[in-house]
Amino acid sequence: LGDYNNFKNAGNYDNDSIDVTMLTNDPIVNIIENRGIHIFTSGGEWSTNEDLRPDGIAITPNTKNGSYSQVVPVIISGTVCYIEKNRRSLLSYVYDYNQASYVSNNLSLFTDLIQKPISMDVEINSSEDKGDFIYLVLDDGTALVCCVVLDQNIMSISKIVVNGKIVDVCCLKDETYFLVERDGLHYIEKIDEVYTDFTRKVYMSGNEISGLSDFNGNYIYIYNNEKDYVKKYYVTSGTVDLD
Repeated sequence: LGDYNNFKNAGNYDNDSIDVTMLTNDPIVNIIENRGIHIFTSGGEWSTNEDLRPDGIAITPNTKNGSYSQVVPVIISGTVCYIEKNRRSLLSYVYDYNQASYVSNNLSLFTDLIQKPISMDVEINSSEDKGDFIYLVLDDGTALVCCVVLDQNIMSISKIVVNGKIVDVCCLKDETYFLVERDGLHYIEKIDEVYTDFTRKVYMSGNEISGLSDFNGNYIYIYNNEKDYVKKYYVTSGTVDLD
């Protein structure tokens, strides 16, 4: 007591550290707390009891899917969601009272969009008419947004492609940010339901839009003021000529 930097286990006393060895040769790749501790290894999923004490800990094996180490699991409504070891599926991990154990279910069974994710975060929505959003960054520089309503078995996925390469995602309360690599630089860009941070509002006369030198050599999308018209144009010399 009072020795805050001492993590030794002297004899499984109440103020000792918890020191336990799991009966597996699979390395631990992720640990997350959710009514006990859930331990994800490269070959299976394990859980501890909720009342953890140095002299009273049990680690139970549950499923044998295996978890990908670089993507940290997230929690939605008490359900842990994780990426399986082959990086092709998004799985849920939740207690099943009929089986008296934790089970894993494939949330992405009807899609092949999940291809080698490297980062994941979740935007929790309290609105009754809006699901939670899981954002997955893929190693090809694109991202996925998965609308999830677990109690209704709803899982819908859309792909996000930006001008550049998405390398990470972070959800903070009501705001979600992407880290985007573009032309050797990194940008922090906030998700918006209508526009991106790379959106510009311009006024024009005639059919030429100028002042677009930042977009030279790239395609841009042009909307009118009512957002009901869109067309893609290629920018040269900082200008585009509309049809």
